[in-house]
Amino acid sequence: MSPRNLILPVETLNREFDARVLQSLIAVNRGWTVVMGSKALINRNIWRFPPSVYLCQTLTSNRITMLKYLRDLGSSSVGWCEEGFVYPGKDLYLKRRIDTSSLQLLTALVAWGENNNADLQIKTKETDLQPLPLGNPRIDLLRPEFRKLYVTEVNKLKDRFGDYLLFNSNFANVN
Repeated sequence: MSPRNLILPVETLNREFDARVLQSLIAVNRGWTVVMGSKALINRNIWRFPPSVYLCQTLTSNRITMLKYLRDLGSSSVGWCEEGFVYPGKDLYLKRRIDTSSLQLLTALVAWGENNNADLQIKTKETDLQPLPLGNPRIDLLRPEFRKLYVTEVNKLKDRFGDYLLFNSNFANVN
């Protein structure tokens, strides 16, 4: 059996790092060799890695060159959109975040769930891809068995602020 190599780039540290660590641990336990790190550094040095499965977390037309390069290096790309959990509307999301030319260069496409899967199928009709509603490790980190990983940090915040409601959002478009 040939070695199984997985490349997990991290684009936004605060948003993705813990989830990539979880993915890495699961993959290593299943016999994979994993490279996880800065997306910029990994992409600049991608030619140094053996053929791998590369997680492409952005599916816009900006990724076409990289996806072609990965293919030429003998790697395969699995796509998923980090913005696919909550979005302002299906039409705007598909127009701004999902490019059919990028999809055509993927080996597989992962959806956050059934709703995201149904929306992605609108774009994948023009490709050989069938999105897989497998979820995202960012949500898995909310499972009860992982919550204790953050208990010290949560307690520090409660001591500092008292009871609070954390609303995690991206207001860039509104601002």
